[in-house]
Order: sequence, then C-alpha cells, then structure tokens
Amino acid sequence: MSYCLKNVTRPHRAIPFLIVLNLFGLSHTHAGWWREEAAANLEASFGSITLNSSQNVAGANFPATAKTNINGKNYTVRCDPDTSLSGALIPIYTTGEYVKPVILTEDKKNYTEVNDYLMAALQYGYSNNLYWLPMQNAHLGYSYENCNHTSVHGGDTPFNITMKIRKPFVGATSFRLAIAKIYSGDYAGTAKLRGAAQTVYLSGTVIVPQSCKINAGQKLDINFGDISANSFGSIGIGNKPANVNVQTRDLSIACTNIAAQALLTLRVQSEQSNGDIIQSNNPDIGFKIADQNNRVLTPNNANSFIPFVNQNPTNLTIKAWPVSSTNKVPALGQFRARGYLRVDFN
Repeated sequence: MSYCLKNVTRPHRAIPFLIVLNLFGLSHTHAGWWREEAAANLEASFGSITLNSSQNVAGANFPATAKTNINGKNYTVRCDPDTSLSGALIPIYTTGEYVKPVILTEDKKNYTEVNDYLMAALQYGYSNNLYWLPMQNAHLGYSYENCNHTSVHGGDTPFNITMKIRKPFVGATSFRLAIAKIYSGDYAGTAKLRGAAQTVYLSGTVIVPQSCKINAGQKLDINFGDISANSFGSIGIGNKPANVNVQTRDLSIACTNIAAQALLTLRVQSEQSNGDIIQSNNPDIGFKIADQNNRVLTPNNANSFIPFVNQNPTNLTIKAWPVSSTNKVPALGQFRARGYLRVDFN
C-alpha cells in the first residue's frame, strides 16, 4: 500500500470533529517478525594487543577490531501469526545493549566495564551503517526475508572497539566476558519482545611493557601433607584445623620498566573463591592467604592487597593455611587449589 501527499486548494472553513477513545489495554497479539540465531552466543575476539608505556595510563584509548564467528551459522526468520513475509527485500533493524551499565560517555561513545583495568565501547553494524552501543532499532540494511525460512550468514560482522585504560596495570590482562546482547528483526523491536537475543562474548589480551616476576617466575607450591578429615568437622566456616600449622613463604619480586621506589601492591586472584577463602577441588575445604602480619587477603578483590615500594627486588612474606568451607567433615582424598599472585600499581 502506498500513499502520496499533494497540495490541494480548498475553501477555508471550520470542520467539526469528534474523537472517541476506547482504552481496553494492549492486545495480547503482536504482528511482527524477528531473526532467531542458531548460535545463542557470538564470540568476538581481538586477539592480542601490545601497548607502549605512554599508553598504559588512566584514560588512554586504543582501538581494536574483534573478529566474530558468525560466518556459516544459521538463522531462521520467525513471524507472529498475523505477519506474512513473502521473500521481499525489507529493512533489517537491530537493537544492541550492554550486559553491564554504561560507566562513561565520551566523544559520543558509551563505555562499559571489562575488568579492573579496562573499559570498552563497541560499534556494530553493516557496511556504512555503524552504531555505537547501546542502539535502539537501528537500521543495518536490507535482506530478502520469509517466515520460517532458514538462511546462512555469509562473512563475519566485526565489532569496532575503543578500549580505555581504567587503571594502569603490570604485565598483561586477559579476559572473556558477556559484554552485549543483540536483537535483529523489524522496526517495532519484535526480536527483543520475543527474547531472541544473541549474547556477544568479547575476549582478548592486552600486554604492557611494565612487568614483574615473583620468585623468578617459578611456581609456588605449598604442601600441607596429610591432614585428618575429622579435624575439619565442627570447627566453623573459615577456621583452621587445630593440628595444622600455618605455612610461611618468602617472595622476591623483580620488576622491569617500573621506576625504583614506585608504589606497588600484591594481591591474590583465584578461579573459585568464597569471601576470603580460596576454594579447593574439595567443596568442604579451602585456603586462606595472608601477609606477614596475618591480615587475610580476599581473592579477586582489587582493594585487598599488600602494599610495597619497588626495591627491585623487593622481598615480601606471605602465609597460607587450610580452612573449612562448610563446617562439614570432607571426603577423603587429595585436595588442591590454584591461585595467582598479581602485582599492580598502587
């Protein structure tokens, strides 16, 4: 159906009119269409990027392009009962939302958190139709669509990214996180209404020239030997068995491209943690790490650290001991946990 507007000369006169509104609420039916992606997750990786010292400062930007894995993946056009698509060329609209809130808007770019050190602004689109997220029903292009027809994506659609340093870091930082959700379909936003989201996982590694080695890069093993399983029962969550000794380890930290007397910190990261407990592969047992004054470090918490001044090398002491994670008697067998000691700028 088409409409044409024309200028028509008419005698000027008042025209009475009456508008009657009947408000019964929104209809439960909705005529629309959307794309349902066969792959619920879209991987977008920019690989590895190496910065120089002048770029590793708070507020500095650097570009990246994340390649996706959408090429060759299927999608199916779904339609509401009152919608009919006959394979005609029609416009495609996309909504893109960050998973986490926008924490900074600068130069018309919206940044969301990546990790303690980085934030990112994502641009998505097709050909010359590129938009910075978040975007609402943005026009990407045109396609021949038909209800319940399955097609294959040809080629990968890249994400243009502006990364920003939140906090200078030491060595490298790697990440993979769900950063955005993408919905594609009609202008009315039916894709989002029907929950047809494709989650974008952004990954990459950023390397800086400032680096530190702890104990010359050697793995630090702490072995507590044989411990009675019964000694973990009824001692309280987070408490050490009475018959187990605290172990002490000395660390030597040597840094490169970091000024002498620079203020640095040492903190703990772990793959699994609960509060200040590093969880082992036995669900009833964990470990705690502390400084030489028995101040416990909370894993994966940037505000829980041992401060030190770069002496190159700097000598520090840490302590470790096993604790109960559940106040239950654990199953017999070996248990172990893996953690990481990370140097940061203060």
